[in-house]
Amino acid sequence: TRHIELELKVDANKRDKFSYPSIIQGRDRMIHVVYTHQKYNTLPYDDDLIKYIRFDEDWIRKGDQ
Repeated sequence: TRHIELELKVDANKRDKFSYPSIIQGRDRMIHVVYTHQKYNTLPYDDDLIKYIRFDEDWIRKGDQ
């Protein structure tokens, strides 16, 4: 298992929110992930970010270290 973003806060009610993931694998075998990130303690849509990450299958196989 790999974690794209680690949420280290203990209180589940104070965690940032991650929503609406979209995942595709391109012809180049790279995996593309787009998702929204809302920071804790902000009004909905105030500080929402759209985040993007790209990685290959080997990165997943390595797992968290």
